[in-house]
Amino acid sequence: MSFMDKLSANVTNAGKIVSQKVKNMSDASSLTSAQNTEKRNIQDTLMEIGKLYYEKHKNDPNAEFAQQIASILTSEKRIAELQAEIELVRAREPELVIVPETPKPAQPSRVPTAMVCMHCGRSYAANVNTCQTCGQALIPQYGTFQNKPAPQPVAETWYTTGQEQNPAGSTQNPAASEKTDGAAAASRFCAYCGKPCTQGQIFCAHCGKKL
Repeated sequence: MSFMDKLSANVTNAGKIVSQKVKNMSDASSLTSAQNTEKRNIQDTLMEIGKLYYEKHKNDPNAEFAQQIASILTSEKRIAELQAEIELVRAREPELVIVPETPKPAQPSRVPTAMVCMHCGRSYAANVNTCQTCGQALIPQYGTFQNKPAPQPVAETWYTTGQEQNPAGSTQNPAASEKTDGAAAASRFCAYCGKPCTQGQIFCAHCGKKL
């Protein structure tokens, strides 16, 4: 036999060996599966026999397997008790904590102390709504809450009948009085709301209209 014939025979034999081993493993696996099926059948049958025996002799105190039957009865009773506790737990409501009602302290009313124009930065009295220079709406400014100081006593000044119009020591300038009278005479009124306006004022401080 030549070398090539020997090599071919060896390869063929090796393939047959591998194929036979695979077939053997497959056949053994099938037989093992069938064997396990029969074992499960035996277990199921024994369990069925045990159930039938239990149902038939569970009330018989003289039964052959009385101890095992008593253990099963005790477990069944405990299972029923646990099921009742489970139902109570599922239906249990949460214990809510009562929230006390705390009344909110009354806040003192805040009154604006001044009105400020955010466009030009001018400040006005609290009863003015519109800037007299640029006509923009004013923003109220509030002071901080604080205790008001106690009023200080005011010294009284006594005048005689002749000093009431021009008290002694008064340094009022007659020219300034004339200037004040002239400014009062030169005051004007808004044509829309009728409120008084001063000279040089471009917008009404009450309605915001252009003068």
